[in-house]
Amino acid sequence: MKTTVRQCKKEIIAWFPATLVATCQALYIGTFCKRHFFFFATDFLISCLIFWVFLFQEVRKHHIKHWWIYIFATLTVGLSFAFPLFLYFRQKTIDGKGNYRYS
Repeated sequence: MKTTVRQCKKEIIAWFPATLVATCQALYIGTFCKRHFFFFATDFLISCLIFWVFLFQEVRKHHIKHWWIYIFATLTVGLSFAFPLFLYFRQKTIDGKGNYRYS
């Protein structure tokens, strides 16, 4: 029996949500139901929240473009990648505008 493209699309569309839900449930059970993982996950989530608050304040202050890239980087790669990336491009933006503050 020959499989058509339409049948493959239907199978993928049916498979993806079920797999995503199962993955999220396993992640939740594995992370938040064990005490030592719970503390690690809570610390990480608080750190991400603080970074995002800082990010939005600095984006408004310095008019940084493409701010969504740092949110995406946090959610996909991690905070240890997104935060230095943001600081690097923030400094390039500040240096490019000539907003130097000498004490």
